[in-house]
Amino acid sequence: MRRTLAVLFAAVTLTAPSFAFARPVFRAETPSFSMPAGSYEGSVTVGLSTEATDTIIRYTTNGTDPSLTTGIIYTTPIVLGRTTTLKAKGFKAAVEPSLTATGLFTITPLPAPSLTLYHEYCFPIGCSALAILLFAAP
Repeated sequence: MRRTLAVLFAAVTLTAPSFAFARPVFRAETPSFSMPAGSYEGSVTVGLSTEATDTIIRYTTNGTDPSLTTGIIYTTPIVLGRTTTLKAKGFKAAVEPSLTATGLFTITPLPAPSLTLYHEYCFPIGCSALAILLFAAP
């Protein structure tokens, strides 16, 4: 009697999973603007806020990102009288800084007001009027 012995080899390769477990990132809340970015005439006053009361907001008006050491600490609404890129970031203890809120506020100057001066002079022989119109060229 003949016996056949078959041996089967299996190659098993163990690999690391194709996904990684990311550590959650806790961030401060991103500040919001009280006025939407866009075009305004003359000037616009913009407030900054977050719902979290213990968040410190820093902002810049020169196009750079605020950091813990740069930018102005927000305390009162900001009056923008010229075209400005406003950037704001929230900072809170024990968490990462917020994402940067960015808004382009385009300011168109108001036309300069005109002024008319009028004065009437009366003399014994009659009256005359003097009117001067002053205006600013655009």
